[in-house]
Order: sequence, then C-alpha cells, then structure tokens
Amino acid sequence: MNFCFALVSLLLLPTAALAQTPVPRFEVSLARIAAGTHVQFLILPNSGAPLSLEENRTVSVPVAARAGGLTIPGGSLLVGRFERTGETSGALNIESLVIGQNVYAVRATSAPIPGRLRRTGTAPPRYLGREASGALFETGGDLLGIPVHSRQARAATSLLGALFGAAAAPAPEQQTGTLAASLEPMQTLGVQFLGEVDFDSPIAQLPNGPADLNGSW
Repeated sequence: MNFCFALVSLLLLPTAALAQTPVPRFEVSLARIAAGTHVQFLILPNSGAPLSLEENRTVSVPVAARAGGLTIPGGSLLVGRFERTGETSGALNIESLVIGQNVYAVRATSAPIPGRLRRTGTAPPRYLGREASGALFETGGDLLGIPVHSRQARAATSLLGALFGAAAAPAPEQQTGTLAASLEPMQTLGVQFLGEVDFDSPIAQLPNGPADLNGSW
C-alpha cells in the first residue's frame, strides 16, 4: 500500500512542478517596414507589354518583393504618381501599397527611371538684344536730346545697345512637353520607404482586391 502511494507521488511530482512553473508568453511583433528601408521590387508581367508611365499621372504597378523577413506576394500593387526629377528622368512617388484586399498608406519614392520628353512645342526664342534695342530706340533720342526717328537717334540706339549688351545672342529655345517612360516585365525597381508602413493597420479594404483599382495592367 505504501509502495503504491509512493509510486503515485513520484508520477504526479513532475506534473505538479510543471503546473507551478509560469508558462512564458511570446508576443508576435507587428509586421512593418521601417522608414529608410530600401526594397527591390520585381515588376510582374500581366499582358506582357511594358507598363507606360506619363508625367503627373497615377499608375498601378503589379509587383512582388521580399523585405527582410516580410514577403510581399505577387499581385500586390504599388500605386503612385510618375513625376519628373530631371530633363529626361523621373521617379515614381508611391502613395499606397495594395496587398490582397488591404490598402496601406505609403510614403516612398523609386530610384530614377530614365524617360524621354514627348515634344508638344517649342517656346519661341527671345532676342534679348532686339528687345533692349526697341526700348532704347524709344528712349535713346530723349536721353541724348535727339529726335526719336532721326538718323542720329538710330546711331545713338546702336551705341547704347552695344554698351548694354543689346547685340547679345538670342536665348536658347525652351523645349516643352511631357516626360514619358516605361517599366519592363521582370524588371527590378528600387524603392526607398521614407516613412514606416504598418501592415497591421490598413487604411482601407477592397472587396475584390487589386481588381477594384483602375489603371492597373
């Protein structure tokens, strides 16, 4: 009888000791991208054609990426505006990231994207010397006490024009147009996140996911 009691006590001892030991609780950290993080996104094909970018237009770019231990799955969208950063280059300023049905607020910018200027016209050259000469012609005679339309006034205008640079070359023509670029399927696009992205706090949800957005591929 005493033997059975001792055996039962031995069997129950580890269980009782375990019950008295506090069980550690582990908190799962929130998934987020820290400000300053650089991520290489892979541009995913859809129709197989390059994605066109146009200055000051909003565009949705299908992407996939790995950011540290976080995976951004295929079919996610970067949504932003293509804005000029130089005469023949621009950047995608990203405002939101769509993953599945969730939309996250983003403040990020891409690496420079080479583009081309679609010409819409040229501003006519300004002949600075000619403009100055016209003004001087009206005032040159008065300044020197010579009748405005006399030969002496024209000579005085030429003299004043030379003194004030009126014979300068015309200013170069200014090209006007819209910057355009394209992203190729399977191309990588570097993006720097300027602010933190908290994936536990979406700003909106789309019932049908990225398909609810216009302007995608």
